[in-house]
Amino acid sequence: MKKFTHIFLFFLLPYFVFAQNYNTCGISQVDLQYNVKKILDQRAKGEVAGFRALVYIPVWFHIVSKTDGTSAVSEGNVLDMLCDMNKLYAANAMDMQFYLKGFNYIKDDALYSGTPYSTMKANKKSDGINVFINNAAGAAGTLAYYSNRQYTTDVTYANDWIVIIKTQIGGGTKAATLGHEIGHLFSLIHTFNGWESAPFVPTQAVPCAKATASDGVTPTEKHSRGSDGNCTNAGDYMCDTPEDYNFGYGATGCTYSSIAKDPTCISVTPQENNIMGYFISCLSQFSAQQKTAIRSNYTNDAGRTYLRAGNITPSLTEIGTTATISPANAGISTYYNNINLSWTATTGASSYALEISPNSSFDVDPVRFVSTGTIFNLNPKLVPAGYLKPGTIYYWRVRGFNTYKTCSTFAKAFFTTGTLSEVHNIDAVSGFTVSPNPVSSGDKFINISLTTQKTFEAAIKIINPNGQILQSASRRFDVGLTNENISLNNLSTGLYILLIESADGVVRRKFMVNGN
Repeated sequence: MKKFTHIFLFFLLPYFVFAQNYNTCGISQVDLQYNVKKILDQRAKGEVAGFRALVYIPVWFHIVSKTDGTSAVSEGNVLDMLCDMNKLYAANAMDMQFYLKGFNYIKDDALYSGTPYSTMKANKKSDGINVFINNAAGAAGTLAYYSNRQYTTDVTYANDWIVIIKTQIGGGTKAATLGHEIGHLFSLIHTFNGWESAPFVPTQAVPCAKATASDGVTPTEKHSRGSDGNCTNAGDYMCDTPEDYNFGYGATGCTYSSIAKDPTCISVTPQENNIMGYFISCLSQFSAQQKTAIRSNYTNDAGRTYLRAGNITPSLTEIGTTATISPANAGISTYYNNINLSWTATTGASSYALEISPNSSFDVDPVRFVSTGTIFNLNPKLVPAGYLKPGTIYYWRVRGFNTYKTCSTFAKAFFTTGTLSEVHNIDAVSGFTVSPNPVSSGDKFINISLTTQKTFEAAIKIINPNGQILQSASRRFDVGLTNENISLNNLSTGLYILLIESADGVVRRKFMVNGN
């Protein structure tokens, strides 16, 4: 929830207005006020939590990449975040835990760098909380937000999703970002409600806050909780959270020490570790009233029916250690473009997250996969063109997980690719001929005719039966039919192989050179 500049789609801007120059959580004023209404409705009906037994709530994580499939957040970071957020909620005795319903992968430049409503709506799932992870969670200064409504028609629960920027995905304190947004989803508002427009910055001359918050509408919460107090209809509408006028915005520590006073000029001290506040890296606690509001919303709100329906208890088996992986450290694969990665089955794991990179930190050109088996074939069809190179060191790691137990660690190793190329046909090539065949030793050229369904770069090579490369040239093949004359360079009589080798595979044809 640190400050970050990014792009947000124009149709939501009116609902963020001036507040988003300061917000780190981008819930709109419309949704905040709707959450206030939900809290008051719940209280008016006397609704409290209808469960004390543990409930498990499904979550879909929509991993958004650029259209070419690059720059997505890693599944490992998502697993770490889910792990530590569950610990956060458990530590607060929330009686609710969250499990991985699934990953949904979206390759879309527009959604990666913004939040186009139509794309998000098309990908929204109806059987779990929806969390979209991209590179631009909202308006300037926003790292995450919860959205309830389709603002163009003001339909309640039309959205009901969370969006988080990928830099906020991970374990530790980052898990509080998702915990904060799920608090919004279950009706909570900020502890400093009303001060999103601008934090209160006291001075010696003016240490006391005005009676109305910086949004010009919301009453400023007083320190008093007696008959002269206003905690039930001001601030965050919670009487067990101290008054907070957005003191956490820009704070570098977890202890507030300033001269701020409430509208009656009584000194105030916020709850720095409240999850719905803005003291970065300090967020760890919900108050008792906040917990009641969350539970009541889950249990009683009609808009939460889809989260209550069909709930299951996920596997609670702990994840063991992945003991053996191959290739192991300093291993050498036979081929550079066909590598079998394997590992021993991990106790409790139903899936495995894999990462491969030419860099030991896994932050340079990583490729990532999720497998349900314990053998994974790495080949050119699964990676960017030219990614797999001969005689090159690659680092890889694997971790087991199940839908609920995501606190596992990676087993790591590195290997060197071989120099041989395993032959894979190029699927896009639908026709390939070499003529004339046989060819006379006096001829200077041989013609290749190739039909392809997609454009690709390739090397055209002539090799002898011993595998020796006699000549090689690069060529671009466009969609459709290509005819190309290849120089024979006075080849002697004998058998030769002409092959076209691309990142996707190889096609080859034998041809004879006759002596007449």
